[in-house]
Amino acid sequence: SQRYALMRGFFQGSSDPGGAADAGEARLRSVIVPEGAAGVGRSIGELGLEEFGVAVSAVRRRGIRALSPGAETRIQSGDVIVLLGVPGSLEAAEERLLGG
Repeated sequence: SQRYALMRGFFQGSSDPGGAADAGEARLRSVIVPEGAAGVGRSIGELGLEEFGVAVSAVRRRGIRALSPGAETRIQSGDVIVLLGVPGSLEAAEERLLGG
């Protein structure tokens, strides 16, 4: 069931068409969290990404992938966060995660 959750969206590649018709479809976006990012040390719940309609599908840390991480999971520098949402919401969530 955890892997099925990842199938709700897809990663858009450079060769995939992206237009207004696709704007409402859920996508997956991987975000690498650098040292000093606003989200470092904060929990997924504290980030409030659900305000944008975005969910954290997975966290990859030191080669280990955690699917459907809990709200109490704390973000660390070097984490790869997999976000699920529509394109505009993903941009806002990424900005909160990285810049505040």
